[in-house]
Amino acid sequence: MAVILAWIRSKTRLTKFGVISVFWFTLFVIQMFNNLLEALFFTNVFPSTKEFVEAIYVSMLTVLVEAFMAGVLFTSKKADLSLSSALHGYFDRRSRFSWSWRITAASLAYFPIYLFFGMLASPFIISYYMGAIARPQATAVHRDRSPRISTRLPLRYISTTYTSIHQ
Repeated sequence: MAVILAWIRSKTRLTKFGVISVFWFTLFVIQMFNNLLEALFFTNVFPSTKEFVEAIYVSMLTVLVEAFMAGVLFTSKKADLSLSSALHGYFDRRSRFSWSWRITAASLAYFPIYLFFGMLASPFIISYYMGAIARPQATAVHRDRSPRISTRLPLRYISTTYTSIHQ
């Protein structure tokens, strides 16, 4: 991810605020929002809308920290363009009609493509979504108060998944 962010940064003249904003939006959509939506529709991870909204807020803040660090880390000497003027310059390249039909076509094409690739992946992941593969419960975080929790939970997940697959 850092290589891609560095490449994006090298291609732009955006100010630090603009870079952090672009990184935040991109990372939020790619890293978090898509996964949260899939979890909402295909799992029982979020029993209520309130918990889903809370997860979105936590994700937004987490990604903001990542974007801020990336924006500070990847600085540029040629940063002289605000985000709003960059967006105006980009969208002024085409007419409103041109943008309208492109956005409509992309939106209409997204769901069939998403469903097609979802059908390709479903034989591999449907048992996970249906709960056939044991997953560690969120309460495991509260029971294990060890400082090594960041290494224990991933190892526990891997061992639980491996055991349930090979039984």
